[in-house]
Amino acid sequence: MCTSIVLTFVCGILAAPGEQPASANQFTVMSWNVDSADVDPQLVALRMAAAEGVGLWGLCSSRNDRRLELLTQAAGENESNRFLAIRDVAAAGRCLVVYDAGCFEPLMRFDLGWEGEPWCKPRTVLPPALIVRFRHHPTDLEFFFMVNCLDSTYAAQQVARLHEWAARQTLPVIA
Repeated sequence: MCTSIVLTFVCGILAAPGEQPASANQFTVMSWNVDSADVDPQLVALRMAAAEGVGLWGLCSSRNDRRLELLTQAAGENESNRFLAIRDVAAAGRCLVVYDAGCFEPLMRFDLGWEGEPWCKPRTVLPPALIVRFRHHPTDLEFFFMVNCLDSTYAAQQVARLHEWAARQTLPVIA
């Protein structure tokens, strides 16, 4: 079963979930794990297309190029601007950011891996978190947007590491 989490980021002020942004100074973020065994990618795409007004999508487990294209196209359906995608490099597309290219400019992207962590065993394959630094054009606000795919065995350790990273940042972090 797929679950979704809706976050609305309003330059430091949270709006009620489901509310459409009231001005160009606000934007909506949606994060979704799209890789359950019983999930039909076409159904995910239909639900994404129906979610109007979302400017940033954080998608976990996008799997392959076909799904990446399908979900990127769905994000931009019924929207006025073009949507583009950024995927992680190290985990072959497990984490994906889809963004409204008319409102957001990616400034840098990187994967935050788990190498060197005492709990990360040599044979353990944990997808890194994908982090993109964006500029929101209407406000000139810069921030980090993070998408991660947590492993059920190591989730607590991964979350602690991500929290430590976020705490050291001088820009806002949406995770």
